[in-house]
Amino acid sequence: EIDWFRLMLVYGVPVGIPHMFFMVPWHWDLSGILGMMTLCVIVGSLFGSFIAIWLLVRAVGYVIGYPINYMIKSIKGKN
Repeated sequence: EIDWFRLMLVYGVPVGIPHMFFMVPWHWDLSGILGMMTLCVIVGSLFGSFIAIWLLVRAVGYVIGYPINYMIKSIKGKN
């Protein structure tokens, strides 16, 4: 059985790194800072998973659309 939440976290970490640390408290104690950093990592990786899914859909669209566009141009004689 697949744990979808963990899969989304692992899949979204590389893309969501810029969105991770939107709030890092400096005047809290250690447990508060670690808790907030953990929350930022989870939220950033979830954002990253949705961004990565969108990038994958867009890449598949380019891969499928380019040959079709090339065939249409070659059929019309514009190539």
